[in-house]
Amino acid sequence: MVIPVVIPLIIQITITMCNHNLRTAGMVSFLLIITTAIHSQNISDHSIKKNITAIDRPLQKITQLEPKQFEYNTTSFKHLKLKGGQQFGFIAEEAGTVFPHLVSERSISYGYGKNVHRNATVKTINEISLIPVLVAAIKEQQVEIEKLRTEIAALQKQVASVSR
Repeated sequence: MVIPVVIPLIIQITITMCNHNLRTAGMVSFLLIITTAIHSQNISDHSIKKNITAIDRPLQKITQLEPKQFEYNTTSFKHLKLKGGQQFGFIAEEAGTVFPHLVSERSISYGYGKNVHRNATVKTINEISLIPVLVAAIKEQQVEIEKLRTEIAALQKQVASVSR
């Protein structure tokens, strides 16, 4: 898609000419029109991704995670500016055993005395990337639920025919 852009530009120049005791002034105006084009490209999400596959054993992986309720130690680690109050999440070292690619290290620089800075390295979890795994696990679980419903219905029919 090409979007034309027109930019009008008016330039005024004042010319003063001196000839001995006679001074003459005049103004000349120019109209300069600059045109350019902005090119926009629509790229599909599917085309920018490669090696696309289904998530392998999502339910098995999700059930290995241990969700936790916790509070950050804001007293001992004030310099890290951690959130206060009740939190929900995972312990990075534990989650890293199941999803190592979702755990990374982040460096936090903080002041330590007058004109002295230190760096602290903390592990973080990309919890947003767990959402597709959770969706896949729910879908896998739903297939199992439907299978069990079918089996229950068949067993109920058998019991009903035997009890007649």
